[in-house]
Amino acid sequence: MTGTIAQVCPADERLAERLAEEYRQARIDMGPREAAAEWFTPLLRKWRSVFVQ
Repeated sequence: MTGTIAQVCPADERLAERLAEEYRQARIDMGPREAAAEWFTPLLRKWRSVFVQ
């Protein structure tokens, strides 16, 4: 099988775990709405600039 979670590079797995922890902490510090806005607004803007004309 390709693309399974078991095949993730250990460095990528550590990065994903670190980012998840940072996001969890941001939700505690800022609240869920503010944390989501800070984390996902830049990603959505980038996505829109690439895929939405």
